[in-house]
Amino acid sequence: MARKKITINPYSSQSISDAIKFIEDYKRELTKKTELFTRMLAEIGVGAAQANLISMDKIETGELLGSIDCKQDGVLVNGSHWIIFTDSPYAVYVEFGTGIVG
Repeated sequence: MARKKITINPYSSQSISDAIKFIEDYKRELTKKTELFTRMLAEIGVGAAQANLISMDKIETGELLGSIDCKQDGVLVNGSHWIIFTDSPYAVYVEFGTGIVG
């Protein structure tokens, strides 16, 4: 990763303005990268959940496997919040089982 360096002439208002603009641009760039990173992590999580379901040999119709997805659940100050979900009504039974324990 390349290092970014700011040189400021404290006697030049233009130099200080340029430094402020540089920092604000860097902050926006970092926020975009954080949003991209969290989206990629969520997509990896969807793949992991689907792989776990396949390894449990619990696929009968493919409905549950196809219903696992992710979505952005709000934008935070420095990035975003993602959730991994399924809307299959019987996913809870696959996760926890049936009976008293489930």
